[in-house]
Amino acid sequence: MITYNTELQLHQSYKIPAFEGWYFRVVDNQISVAVIIGIAKTKEKQEVFIQVFHTLSEAMEKVSYDIECFQYQKEPFQIMIKESFFRKDHLHIEDQRLSVMLDIDIKAPKLLRQTKYAPTIMGPFAYLKNMQCNHAVLNLGSPTHGTLVYQHQSYNLKGILYQEKDWGNSFPKKYIWVQSNCCQEKEAVLFLSCAAIPLKCIGFTGIIMVLMIGDQQYRFASYYGALITQAKKVLDTYQLTIRQGKYTIKFKIRAGKTYRLDSPENGMMQRNVEESLLGHTEIKLYKYHQCLDTLSFDHCGIENDHFFI
Repeated sequence: MITYNTELQLHQSYKIPAFEGWYFRVVDNQISVAVIIGIAKTKEKQEVFIQVFHTLSEAMEKVSYDIECFQYQKEPFQIMIKESFFRKDHLHIEDQRLSVMLDIDIKAPKLLRQTKYAPTIMGPFAYLKNMQCNHAVLNLGSPTHGTLVYQHQSYNLKGILYQEKDWGNSFPKKYIWVQSNCCQEKEAVLFLSCAAIPLKCIGFTGIIMVLMIGDQQYRFASYYGALITQAKKVLDTYQLTIRQGKYTIKFKIRAGKTYRLDSPENGMMQRNVEESLLGHTEIKLYKYHQCLDTLSFDHCGIENDHFFI
């Protein structure tokens, strides 16, 4: 079965064009910070990069490196880019061109429930080769602590760490992505992505979603029969309804302030996407016509790339 360790590893070492990126987000009571470590390759250009953005700053910072600066070790897992490194238990970001230095501990990741049919968030699509974009949820949210140094001032981080990754050749043509570990009403985790999926001669809107309330995981996905029954924008709010069997979930999503990031297209970091760190999402979960839960999530990571126009 595909495992956490399998998904953590480098997948695209020999393919061109290709990209692969590891995403980390830490939220505590004073700062939200996100980091992307990635590699992007075409025949003409090969790039290694680090993108960092956080709520103390107004913009994303990115540094690029020659491909030779990327060092990968499978066992024990480690990625090194000059002074920065990522291991199973630690993330360290350091470069004189960045205004921030970051150290984060990674312990006891909270994993997705697995079955043979759906070993990962991609479900049975995880077994397919040459998908345009593969997605992995590495850690739904685990307690963490660390240090962020920004403009010579040090901040102690004590919050929740979320981890995911993507690999393939391009991000989807259009998609919506939402993630939060900060629920007002109770301990809960939200991950949602809806995207245009090209699959050989056909295309469809793919849905992958996890709503974890306490220890219970609700999985909504196209491979379980989930369908979008409403998707529209009303002023600054994205309204989305997804139905799957006896369950319906309704979303009201507000992104707020966003940061412009580089994203992959045909192996090059040539697209732009806007991501929020302080978005807000309200959800209502129904079983048949009975509302089981109403939840409000703050500190949401939100990206809308042409899904709601």
